[in-house]
Amino acid sequence: ACDVLRDVDGFVSMPVGAPAARREASPGDWITSARVLRGGVDRPNLLVGLPADATGIRALAGCLEEGISVDSSPCYTVEQYAEVLDAQLTGLETALSAGVDPSALVV
Repeated sequence: ACDVLRDVDGFVSMPVGAPAARREASPGDWITSARVLRGGVDRPNLLVGLPADATGIRALAGCLEEGISVDSSPCYTVEQYAEVLDAQLTGLETALSAGVDPSALVV
């Protein structure tokens, strides 16, 4: 899908699956699964889909810090959306400090 849509619509969001989808999964579990997914797909227009719950939001910043583009949804409240935005900014700032080109990341 990434190859087909690259020139058409741009990006493909693919949700992280097991083992991170367990309720007791930690942010580190989500980040590890995101690394595996990104490594397996290996396309620049992949967005790794993370849930916009408390654990997923913490993992979002960690993924961005490592140069992994992410999509976080669904957001049901303004407060939840603000938490996602804060995590995005934190992750992008840390990525920039670590030498990751933030223009290569999509959030």
